[in-house]
Amino acid sequence: MHRGFAVLIVLFFVATLTLQAQDTGKTLLNEKDVIQLIKKNKKDPDTVIKTLHDQGVEFDLDRDIEKKMRKAGATDPILQAIWAAGPTVRNFKGAVLTSATGKPLEANYEEAMGFQTLQKEMDPDRKISMVSEFEREFPNSQLLSYVYTQAASAYEAKGDFANAVVAGQKSLKLDPDNIFSLLIAKTRWRRKRTRATRLNLQTRCRLAKARRRNT
Repeated sequence: MHRGFAVLIVLFFVATLTLQAQDTGKTLLNEKDVIQLIKKNKKDPDTVIKTLHDQGVEFDLDRDIEKKMRKAGATDPILQAIWAAGPTVRNFKGAVLTSATGKPLEANYEEAMGFQTLQKEMDPDRKISMVSEFEREFPNSQLLSYVYTQAASAYEAKGDFANAVVAGQKSLKLDPDNIFSLLIAKTRWRRKRTRATRLNLQTRCRLAKARRRNT
């Protein structure tokens, strides 16, 4: 029922192929080029970061590529530079992560990839565990409201509606306009709350949708 809620934030996999095809006027680095660049400049990471910034890369960073880069000697600043040099971030000028109402969200590559991995996880128990891991690792992340939405959806898939409501409440506390959590909350609370509460949720959903259309 809430499969659509899995796509909460525009991440790397939206429009990437189109963006990669655009002519940037530069020779973009491929994975092999970046690995060689890192190995050649192990004692000079600033050169690696500057080259990545100036030339860009033809791929978006993911968990598998991250492992390859770390094996070659990439540090966290270099991985951040690779992420920023990828086609999605490069073409969207950093506004790759947006809230349900279109508000830009700030996140580093680790948060973005963690959320992307969480979104793709199909097993509810594993997803709930990943939510806890994300919460511990990134307690101040601007993505947390949407991470909790994922938890609410996973609990709902398990039939654990009490915890689905708790996760939805945590999500809305961080972002009252998170329309995905509002819709889950409205569905779950429909039979358990007063008419006034139901009307309040319906009003909040309408306002969130309106703000989303106007952004």
